[in-house]
Amino acid sequence: MIIQHLKYPFYHTIIFNYFEKSEISKIIEEIDRLSDQNLDFNDTHHNQLKTKSASESFNIDSIYGGHRQDSQILFSLSKVGDLKLEQHVEKNPLLGYLPLTNADITYVQKYKNGSHYPPHIDGSVLTFLYPIHLQNFSGGELLFTKYGYKPHLEHNCVLIFPSYQIHKLCEIQSNNEGYVRYSINQRFYIGL
Repeated sequence: MIIQHLKYPFYHTIIFNYFEKSEISKIIEEIDRLSDQNLDFNDTHHNQLKTKSASESFNIDSIYGGHRQDSQILFSLSKVGDLKLEQHVEKNPLLGYLPLTNADITYVQKYKNGSHYPPHIDGSVLTFLYPIHLQNFSGGELLFTKYGYKPHLEHNCVLIFPSYQIHKLCEIQSNNEGYVRYSINQRFYIGL
């Protein structure tokens, strides 16, 4: 695991090789099993992604309810607390908010050729974004629109950024059938 703290154009952190190889296989298997029956139809923002952006979005917390321990995704994400990222506050002051958070919500997005995600903010304090690359594709960069900034995100990394920054996913192009990229989006809140 390699941790990189960046100040430009705003404070953010990237952790490379976040999941163990065996973990990522189990996470992919779990995401592969998600289908339309798992869609949260009360979440209109994420549900419209299927028709407007050729992607699917799933609220993992609503799927597992009070049984978070049954999800490999949620179990693997819980180890972020073991990293004690708040000790890196001198390199990224925003990490000082982590101990103050008292709730998190996790979404999974499934992307294929033509998928994109329109500009938005996440409405939380911090966002942890975990990209998982399944097949070859081009495009699909995360773009922070105010700055024209595209952080270098590899398969199996995590980007930690302030949720108030407007961002979007550029369109994915691929000749492969089916899904080419998954994304886990974990949002941390204070006072939710």
